[in-house]
Amino acid sequence: FKPIQTISLKTSFRVSNGGKLCLGYNTCISEYGQVFIGNSGELYIGDRVYFNRGSFISCQSKIHIEKNCQFGPDVKIIDNNHKFSKEEGVSTTEHSYGEIFIGESSWIGANVVLLKNAKIGKKCVIGAGCVINQEIPDNSIVTLDKNNIVIDKIMEKN
Repeated sequence: FKPIQTISLKTSFRVSNGGKLCLGYNTCISEYGQVFIGNSGELYIGDRVYFNRGSFISCQSKIHIEKNCQFGPDVKIIDNNHKFSKEEGVSTTEHSYGEIFIGESSWIGANVVLLKNAKIGKKCVIGAGCVINQEIPDNSIVTLDKNNIVIDKIMEKN
């Protein structure tokens, strides 16, 4: 017996008309997760992906998570933001969008925030508390050092 997906009854899903959701085999979303997919949002989650408790996904554009990824507690994945300008401040009705991509076999630590335009390579580790809105190369470890992002390459053993 192989379960297709395990989704806690304490997880909330909201998929708007036109929104698309694709869940791979053996995907697990633990309790208190929240998933929102807007009218033109496309959320793809590959096989064997695990979300720890309190995960939050807001998909208005496109979020693609490849297979074998692990997410620590309270991770936020948000591909949209309110538009704002110096003259008018924050708009309550207009938004900007960007895609998010997470490469296979990556580990996203507790309280990480992935924002629009984040592209995480394959086999990466994103340390707890990082905020990512840029491209991270394959085989990288990302940590915080005095509120600065530090990116190191994972070295192969000889």
